[in-house]
Formats: sequence, C-alpha cells, structure tokens
Amino acid sequence: MNPLRLLPALLLIFLSACATAPEPQVWQAGYTQAMQAVKAGRFEEAIDSLESLRDSAADENRRYQAETALAYALYKKGDYPAARQQAEEIIRRYPPAPRQAYVHYLRGLITLKMGEAEQRRLLADQPGAQGYPMTLREAYGHFTELIRHFPRSTYTEQAYRHLAYIRELLAEYEVHQIQRLMMQKRYQQAIDRARFVGENYDDTRASRQAQRLMAKAYEALGQPEEAELIRRRLEDREAR
Repeated sequence: MNPLRLLPALLLIFLSACATAPEPQVWQAGYTQAMQAVKAGRFEEAIDSLESLRDSAADENRRYQAETALAYALYKKGDYPAARQQAEEIIRRYPPAPRQAYVHYLRGLITLKMGEAEQRRLLADQPGAQGYPMTLREAYGHFTELIRHFPRSTYTEQAYRHLAYIRELLAEYEVHQIQRLMMQKRYQQAIDRARFVGENYDDTRASRQAQRLMAKAYEALGQPEEAELIRRRLEDREAR
C-alpha cells in the first residue's frame, strides 16, 4: 500500500487526539476564569460560564465542582432563593460525603442571609406587622444538620458561631414583640413572652432586656414584689 494514501487518515487521528487530550485542562481553565469573574463581581458572566461548564463536564467530579461553584456565584450575586435551590439540589442528588460539608455550610449561610432580611421586615415599625422569622429557624436547622453529619469538618466551628448568632437574633425578635405588648398594655402576655425568652434564650444578651421588661410589666400590674425579685436576679447574674 502506498504510504502516502495513509497520510490523511493518520493526520485526522492525530488532530482528533490533539483536540481531546487537552480537554481537562481547557475545562479547568474555564473554571478558573469563571471563579475569577466571581471574585471580580462579574456575576452574570460567571454564572453563564459555570452553567456551560456544568453541562459540558465529562465526569461527575467536574460536574459537582461546577454545580457547587454555581451555588456560590448565585450567593455572591445576592440571588439567595436560586442559590439555596441550587445547594439543596446538590445535597439531594449526591450521596453524603466529606465534600458535602461545604454545600451544607453554604446552604446555611444563604438561608441566614434570607432570614436576616425577613427579620428586618418583621422588626420594621409598621402597624399590625405579623409573622415570625421562620427562615432564621431554617438556617438554625441547616447549621445543626451540618454539625450532626460532619462533626469534624472545617466548617463546624463556624457553624457553632452562626448558631449563637441566630439565637441572638431570635431573642431580639422576642424582645421586640414584648415591647409591642407593653405599648398595648397587654402586660400579662408580655410577662409570658419574657418568661419564654428566659427559658429558651437565657444565654443571649437580649434575655436581660426581656427580664427588665418583665419587671416593668409586673409593676404595671401592681405586683412590685415580683418586679423586685426579677431585678435582684438580674443584679446577681450581672455580678457573676
């Protein structure tokens, strides 16, 4: 056979090999550029790139990498509902593994941001404001789940700090409601709610304010002895 006749076929094989061999490097370069776009605040560009990288990923690990980065990019953009949906989909689709600790942590951060916004709306001085910061409760659950499933992860310590912060926020919400009840002269209800804070958020700063309000409510009800007892307890607590 004439060797010259083989040249086109050999050249085609060579070019095909050259086109496919660098694919992992090309994909990784695209991923690096997308993350640089996130860092620079070019979120739409980063999201479009990460979606393409997700769809073109040749294996599950790279697809997971792109999906996780996409959740992060949506979070940095401030599109919290889409970011949380993306994180929850990752948690649902992939089996539990140490790498999932980050996605659980990210879901907690996203939900916390949503909960902070919800609380600000609820605490706005608007007549007849109703509701409860349930999203903060959800964030608390997410961080608790992270600690339970991944107790030795690098995110566990941060998760504990976020739990303490959420407790402070929830206690602040309760104090706000106690203040509303006091303004409405619903003193017994204010006392009941302050007692709830003492029983459930005693380790928070806001709990002391709740106890002071309880003392004022007892005075308004003509029970100065109860008010004095609460104040003495507060003094003992602050002296420790």
